Amino acid sequence: MEITDIFYWQGIVVSLFLLPWLIFLMNNLFPTIQFLTTITISLIGLCGMALFTIILLRSKNDN
Repeated sequence: MEITDIFYWQGIVVSLFLLPWLIFLMNNLFPTIQFLTTITISLIGLCGMALFTIILLRSKNDN
């Protein structure tokens, strides 16, 4: 298990646990922009996971 692998899995776990809570909080605080907020947070989460995947693939290619 490499350091990058640990960071990769940590990132996925954190994203999966934090995204629903962020969406829930934003929906309660700002019900008017609920739709936009949900889309924005989802996109941020997807970008984060894509970034971690790219980092993992690059570290695998280096070895």
